[in-house]
Amino acid sequence: IHQTEIDLAAELTGPMYKFDPSNRIMLEKKDEMKKRGLRSPDLADALSLTFAEHVAAPHQSMQSFEPMFVTPDDNILDNW
Repeated sequence: IHQTEIDLAAELTGPMYKFDPSNRIMLEKKDEMKKRGLRSPDLADALSLTFAEHVAAPHQSMQSFEPMFVTPDDNILDNW
């Protein structure tokens, strides 16, 4: 077994958890882990982010639309 695998296993099993009022799992915060003498779970974070799904930005309504006025002299495509 490689040392990185040992470190990853420790990081994955180090954080404690509890349930919130909606019965969702709440992982221990990193500052709380630090108080218990554990280091930041960087390897575990990296592993979990490989499985994260892209979250699209919320759809903006037309109320937030601001018109842009351009003239033929404005080279708007230069910044594209």
